[in-house]
Amino acid sequence: MDMLNDIKSVMQDLQQRKAALGEHLKEFQSLQEEVNLLVERSDRDPEALAKLIKLKNAFPGGFELQQDTVMNKVSELEDNFKSLETQFNLLGKIESGDVGNDINSTSKNGVSNKVKVKKVRNYM
Repeated sequence: MDMLNDIKSVMQDLQQRKAALGEHLKEFQSLQEEVNLLVERSDRDPEALAKLIKLKNAFPGGFELQQDTVMNKVSELEDNFKSLETQFNLLGKIESGDVGNDINSTSKNGVSNKVKVKKVRNYM
């Protein structure tokens, strides 16, 4: 059962990291809202315009490009977390013996895979 405990520990760690990522994402979205407010105010507020200029200088390739890159990475991370969670849950089921001989899984591109699970006997 050590493997099952290890899997549970890894799952807890992944959940904590996922929660931390969620907090960072909320902060990022809050910053995006602040930037949008600066853009709205920039035509009548010189301070908002100055902040936008500083922001533009900080991101010479364009802030929007950086936003898109971050959001794509976040989406990719969410997919990876879900995949890892599914795989660890499956490993837990295999370890505890709750799985039959066949497991159906679906790959990222939608292809269904049938995996034969080999029973491993524990002699210890």
